[in-house]
Amino acid sequence: MVSEAGTSLGADIAELVRASSSMPLAAVRLEVEDDASGPVVRGRVLTLGQARAVRRLAAVHGAGAEIEVIADPADRLEEDWLDIAGEAPVEVWREPALMGRDHARQTEYLPGDGPLRQLGRRDGVRLVQGPDLAMGWVVGDALMPADGEFARRAWTEVRRTAEGEAVLPDPARLSPPGGGDELLAGLLGAARSHLGVPYRWGGTTSRGFDCSGFVQRVFAGATGVLLPKHTGDQRRVGVRIGLAGDGAGQAGDLLFATPRGRRLGHVMLMSSAGTVLHACRTEMKVIEEPLAANAQRYQHQGIRRPVLFGP
Repeated sequence: MVSEAGTSLGADIAELVRASSSMPLAAVRLEVEDDASGPVVRGRVLTLGQARAVRRLAAVHGAGAEIEVIADPADRLEEDWLDIAGEAPVEVWREPALMGRDHARQTEYLPGDGPLRQLGRRDGVRLVQGPDLAMGWVVGDALMPADGEFARRAWTEVRRTAEGEAVLPDPARLSPPGGGDELLAGLLGAARSHLGVPYRWGGTTSRGFDCSGFVQRVFAGATGVLLPKHTGDQRRVGVRIGLAGDGAGQAGDLLFATPRGRRLGHVMLMSSAGTVLHACRTEMKVIEEPLAANAQRYQHQGIRRPVLFGP
């Protein structure tokens, strides 16, 4: 079958596989097969984004698609389960060739954050995914085998944020009599305890935070709810409250912004209707400041509520 552009489905799929070869792992296997009802693309890919691209191509050609996604825990396609060896944080990198370069740090995991899924390996390094579903490469000797059944059980118990829904915290943390108010105070207290901690690209620990790592760590510690690691993913979870400046935001909400003159996204924790806590790259540390002062550095955008602190 040929698309309007004049290319065959097989050629388009081959091009997608070729283009993906520069990614951490290529589209692992894709084949075009003929069924009684017509052509079908079958195989495995690494990411949900790759799966969407394959399905779009198949639809253009009027074909079906049956795709397994290695990075989707529901497909159970991991090679192994791993724990962090030792007590030091493990750094996770975008590509093996970029390990050690600050801008390539994807995230960091502490021993208590695991276990991790192993999705692939190459030359002594392993492609892993954490419970927050972030992926990247780790030096092999930083990890050790984990019990697979225990690990799967642990992952099913993770309370993750969801798109279009403000997630209730772990009920065990909603202790009377304070309930949600007490939990919110704990969140803000945890965030303020990191004031002055250095800014660190990809950082999620007290060694240094980036903006999304800071938000993720304080929410997980105070509420038991695990946000995604990256700002682009955080801005899709929870409930959209409104635009910055319309007075809808309150303590515990996330304010998204863009540094003036740049295209990078930024996320901040609102500590009140008029103040924010965030890992600030221009100040190179975690700070709390009035929204009015913050607006001199950032173009404010939307506000989202990832966690529900009250009824």
